[in-house]
Amino acid sequence: MAVRKKPSEIYLAWVSIVFPEAGYESPTSECGRTAFRELWEVHGAGGKYLNLDPEDASLLCSLGWKLAMEQAKYEESLEWTRLMPFHPGFSELDDVNQLQPDQDAFYSYAYLKDIEQLCRITRVLSENPDYLAWRYSSSILFLDEIFPPDHPVDSLILDVAKGVLRAKKRYSRLVRKLEKTGITYREMREVGVKTLNQPSERKAQISSPSPL
Repeated sequence: MAVRKKPSEIYLAWVSIVFPEAGYESPTSECGRTAFRELWEVHGAGGKYLNLDPEDASLLCSLGWKLAMEQAKYEESLEWTRLMPFHPGFSELDDVNQLQPDQDAFYSYAYLKDIEQLCRITRVLSENPDYLAWRYSSSILFLDEIFPPDHPVDSLILDVAKGVLRAKKRYSRLVRKLEKTGITYREMREVGVKTLNQPSERKAQISSPSPL
């Protein structure tokens, strides 16, 4: 019988911060934020995270991003997304954790309304052959919760959204639904929902684009 891996100190601390029933009111509570700052200072600051197990380092960086986002510190949140790719064990992580920095950066750029960088990171995700990466890139179809839902979609975002659909043949027929003059973010979401209601090549689910 395989020996079950003992949860690390960092994992247990992460659980106590993230899950209310494990000890804290919520990750956004001052108690939770203080606990994270102390955890990062001991195990992550000054490049110490580079010496951690990659899964533990990923937990710390993703939580740092989440807490920054919840405080609307979007520029700071971007700094958290840039850490893990430098970790020597980054390539050892599973697909979900390797894609996490780009997925997190997508939302940071979206809330910053940095359309150029938002579209750049979307292209990076959509060009990845992994189906999960493409599914993450399709978040661009669900920007109505961040951008004014009844406003026309920015032309650059619309072009990238069409490219995301064309990247998967099974969804390419939906491109014509984005050809409507003055299509809004709410209407683009309706197109995106159609990609959620079809069987996928892999079980990679996505709900709405809200990371919070």
